[in-house]
Amino acid sequence: FDIRVEIAPGDALEVGLVIRGVRVSYAVAEGVLSCAERRMPLPLVDDVLRLQILVDRTSIEIFGNDGLGALPLGVILEGDDEPVKVYAEGEGALIRALDVFELESIWD
Repeated sequence: FDIRVEIAPGDALEVGLVIRGVRVSYAVAEGVLSCAERRMPLPLVDDVLRLQILVDRTSIEIFGNDGLGALPLGVILEGDDEPVKVYAEGEGALIRALDVFELESIWD
């Protein structure tokens, strides 16, 4: 997948996505983006979190706020039952944009 999302967290404590069982979370008060065991500081830009997430069979690459941060990860993705979910813990979060593009394999 190529996922592009803009989230205005509002008063939420945490916002993020779950991609085939792998949680990509943003702790609003701390300004920290996390996935698996990796974390990186990522300040909001104009009170909005912008992410582009590239998902392959064994990897997730997360680009935050138009290149302010990058977090590449090797991960094992789970089943296909719910490929992408967006969530918020707390109130007031708003999804301003969400595009999910399914990518095809380059291999025949």
